[in-house]
Amino acid sequence: SCESLCELPLDWSFFKETKPEQIIQRLEGIEIAVSNKVLLNREVLNASIDLKLICVAATGYNNVDAAAARELKIPICNVPKYSTSSVAQLVMTFLLAQASTLTAYHKEIESGKWQKHSQFCLLTQPIIELKEKKLTMGLSPFQNEKPVFEVLKEKFNPKAKTLSYEVEATLIKNY
Repeated sequence: SCESLCELPLDWSFFKETKPEQIIQRLEGIEIAVSNKVLLNREVLNASIDLKLICVAATGYNNVDAAAARELKIPICNVPKYSTSSVAQLVMTFLLAQASTLTAYHKEIESGKWQKHSQFCLLTQPIIELKEKKLTMGLSPFQNEKPVFEVLKEKFNPKAKTLSYEVEATLIKNY
């Protein structure tokens, strides 16, 4: 929360949202920018002559032109281990939702199709057992939470091959 930042002996300006056309004006005279989801491109950085540090309140810094910042000698910092367990969990959530055709079943429940079915279950969607599938999973080093990822992998598919912890955050499914 912003309350802990306010306790620091600095003069802070907080903005709930910054539109692209407001960025340069808001960075005028600013030495430290704490940002999230605001594009700090070369044009913005060149115009921000007082800027001495960029802090990105997220795991990555893809919203900052790192090459321009480096040329202008403006360091960039981020929160590299923020939400690593949540990311691994979310990847597995998406995998399970896809394998279980959750969205399709949800639509059938909303339409009343499941409730009207004569059997105890509705088998209109394919059932994919992950334990029997050949899966290849990769996790970026920026989200490297190997113990969590390994536990999740073992629970769902002990035969799954962990491709690399050096590849970009991606999940490759091979059905």
